[in-house]
Amino acid sequence: MRISTWAFTVLIAMVAVAYLAQATLAGQFLSGSYPALRLHQLVATGSDVLLFLAVAAGAVLRWGARGPIWPLLVALALLTANQVQNVAGAERWIWLHIPLGAAMLAAAVVTALACMRPRAFERRP
Repeated sequence: MRISTWAFTVLIAMVAVAYLAQATLAGQFLSGSYPALRLHQLVATGSDVLLFLAVAAGAVLRWGARGPIWPLLVALALLTANQVQNVAGAERWIWLHIPLGAAMLAAAVVTALACMRPRAFERRP
């Protein structure tokens, strides 16, 4: 496995773990543990950083290693969704924040699992 594929896989797996932590922290907050909200905000910032790095890794994978474009597109889509999620949370738009968070978690897990398939990063004509 190339360093660029390894880096992208690790970053996306870390995003999936961060999103799982987000769901757990949100549940704790909704159950009355108010300090969990601050941790929820901190993990959101961490997922932003991870996704910016994943976009960079996806770009290197695409143009530096001549790999497929899908990792870059997935990282960009998750980064965009993450920014919408941040606004929805800050504005208390729960009607958007919760379902979008669930969709983002599902997308990150599916992507992380897809990255672990043999030949996941082969470029196809």
